[in-house]
Amino acid sequence: MASGDNEHIEVVSDQGEGSAQWSPVEGEQASQLLLRKLPDQSESRLAVLSAAQEILSHCVPPDRTSGEHTELVVGYVQSGKTLSFTTVASLANDNQFRMIIVIAGTTNDLAEQTRDRFLQDLGLDETPFTRWQHFHEPGHGERDTIRDVLADWDDPNIRPDERRTVLITVKKNHTRLRHLTQLLQQLGPLAHAPTLIIDDEADQASLNNLVREGDLSTTYARLLQLKQSLAHHSFIQYTATPQANLLINLIDVLSPQRVVVLDAGADYVGGATFFANNSPYLRLIPPNEIPDRDHPFDDPPDTLCEAMRLFFVGVASGLHRRDGRPRHRSMMVHPSRLIAGHTQYHNWIQAIRSTWIDILSGNAGEEDRAALLGDFQSAHASLASTTPGLEDFSVLEPRLVNSIRSTQVRALNSDADMRRIRWNSNYSWILVGGAVLDRGFTIEGLTVTYMPRGPGVGNADTIQQRARFLGYKRPYLGFCRVFLEPAVANAYRAYVEHEEDVRARLTTHIATGRPLREFRRMFICDRSLRPTRQSVLDIDYDRPTFRSGWYAPNRPLLTTASVERNRGLIASFLGRSDVTLVPDNGLTTTQQHHIARAVPLQLAYEELLASFELGDIEEDHKWIVALLLIDRYLAAHPEATCSLYHMSGGAERRRGVENGRILNLFQGANPSTGPTQGSVYPGDRNMIGSEPVTVQIHNVTFVDGHVATGTELINQSPLITLWMNEEVRRDVVVQNQR
Repeated sequence: MASGDNEHIEVVSDQGEGSAQWSPVEGEQASQLLLRKLPDQSESRLAVLSAAQEILSHCVPPDRTSGEHTELVVGYVQSGKTLSFTTVASLANDNQFRMIIVIAGTTNDLAEQTRDRFLQDLGLDETPFTRWQHFHEPGHGERDTIRDVLADWDDPNIRPDERRTVLITVKKNHTRLRHLTQLLQQLGPLAHAPTLIIDDEADQASLNNLVREGDLSTTYARLLQLKQSLAHHSFIQYTATPQANLLINLIDVLSPQRVVVLDAGADYVGGATFFANNSPYLRLIPPNEIPDRDHPFDDPPDTLCEAMRLFFVGVASGLHRRDGRPRHRSMMVHPSRLIAGHTQYHNWIQAIRSTWIDILSGNAGEEDRAALLGDFQSAHASLASTTPGLEDFSVLEPRLVNSIRSTQVRALNSDADMRRIRWNSNYSWILVGGAVLDRGFTIEGLTVTYMPRGPGVGNADTIQQRARFLGYKRPYLGFCRVFLEPAVANAYRAYVEHEEDVRARLTTHIATGRPLREFRRMFICDRSLRPTRQSVLDIDYDRPTFRSGWYAPNRPLLTTASVERNRGLIASFLGRSDVTLVPDNGLTTTQQHHIARAVPLQLAYEELLASFELGDIEEDHKWIVALLLIDRYLAAHPEATCSLYHMSGGAERRRGVENGRILNLFQGANPSTGPTQGSVYPGDRNMIGSEPVTVQIHNVTFVDGHVATGTELINQSPLITLWMNEEVRRDVVVQNQR
């Protein structure tokens, strides 16, 4: 992130594995890094440093002889995670860590991008007396140099300020990791040096993609070998999409022991801004403007032309202002992963540029020029609605030809293509690419995104990693536009809620002080999305449903002691002075329920629902989901109330049980069919209050088999059913890792 970017990272720490093991002290390396990156932002520097100290303080202390620790750090896409882990590395250097290994991207370009940022941010080229010794993917020939640098730490004749920390950057590739591990194994006792491993994009490639097959994927196996070669190490996982890391088996070596949630600062623009209702920054690409194998077309889509006009007006404004906000202007065109698709869009863009340059230069008829300027004026009006102080169109019009002519267009299909982008060689860029733009690659000054592709298989983490349009864009947000296919836009809207739910639930769990292993793996997740790829999960997740809004147990509670506790709990709750039951008028005598309206939902949750016992683990699992949904609703609506029905006024109801399952728990309508259905009694499922939650308390005697002839299993066992409206009940993913 450029030094002018206003980054701010706050941290919430998980004390679940105990309090901090030690207290990292800010030294010269961390101090100089933050001054270099945030020269005029003392508050942001303090926040970034505090976050780094918190992360490092739970790592294995450098004065220990051995030990290992795994930690997950969760940020937003394009939110400054690189600055965070560079600061952690600098702080580790200040505090006598002898070796730091940075596992970078899965492509050469991303690995080199991370390497170059590290070297620049750490100032390694500024002085020959640096406290670092850098190696990029070291080979056998550099083994002795690494050994010598590490040996200096044990030489009493070497001053402390002359000892250098070994910094190794390596591509996340099984061959490169194997070579590194072999080199470290040859170091002997020196490999026991206090080591910090930073895994960037830790949800990608690091995890075991063959776990469901009972095997080890190659990169995962190499990471395990790397860890085994280091007797003293801490493994820090950085990602903006932590779903996979949280859902892998708790006994997995890479399952994190604790978590840190990073929060971006005020200039960060996330999905909630782009995908808010009536967002002025979002444009939909009609499905008939997305070519596919069955419906190809020759002419460029209208929305592509619209996106380019918006971009070029923004470029013209940037050329006029020359204020460096942003330093560059970029447009990303992100069609399908097929190279053929990239070529088509690249050719369209080049053809559009040539035509517009010709028309605006006066080489076509005046009528064509006037029509094109009218289209540009419409784009200007759109940007003016979101950009206060945008120059008049009359000021920008003379710059349009230059803004189009000077913009470089590049098709990115490989690492080599990405390496040819030299940002400082030009002000404005249009980049066309697929998978290479999905993750990690930073597009400088991205203002317009055109993504004519569907959501694919709907993995939430994959979709989010394509969101290169997020970032520290507040100073120039008015110039930003995102063009998406409708299904993709809906997927992003669903993801925004999912992402904020994951972060909020992690933050809430952190505040409890309990270890991460006790974090309940339950996330709000629309059914159009899957949280992550199935290949890394050997414990399946569930998607419990509450049909028509109802939770109702399938199995009876037959344990006498538990039944007695439930009876006492209900009697105590119904006896409260602030719970007033009255007859529900209009029902038949045999179905004369009692109802308490406007009962504080928080009270019902804490004093009744949270302590109620159920029959077995299957029931307990779904019950807990219902309670978590209510708890989530209460967090946003603490003053919410509920309706409470004491069914039949507490009179006994008899229900049969077959193969351990309750038969016909809910009393049906009377009459059950016909034009007068429910006229005598509408049925238990229609006993719903006007509040978002309805609680029904049933007093049931369970009988094995038919009610009239079967054997009584337990007499008058209390039972609770719940109804939740659409705002309370949500699509969820739940994984039981007991």
